[in-house]
Amino acid sequence: MQLVTDICVGLSTKNADKILKQYRRLARIAGEAYCPKVTASYSIEPKSSGGGVNKATEMMVVRRVDAQMELEAMAEAINSLSDLEYCRILIERYCRK
Repeated sequence: MQLVTDICVGLSTKNADKILKQYRRLARIAGEAYCPKVTASYSIEPKSSGGGVNKATEMMVVRRVDAQMELEAMAEAINSLSDLEYCRILIERYCRK
């Protein structure tokens, strides 16, 4: 008995390729260090509004966490393949420089 009947292999392959091509960019985002911008007063410290959380810092943290979560999902999907040769091919093609 076939459990999955209506899978379009071509479309699935295209979607997987589109997602996996983002791996290296996400890896850079997940590992990037935060570099504050130099302000008009030439201070390296980002301006703060009353001791609250800086919006730029918050956005950087959210972006980094999102990238890490995406990378983990991709790694889990690749590692869940039953054929180790397919795993190796995907890692060589999309994950390594």
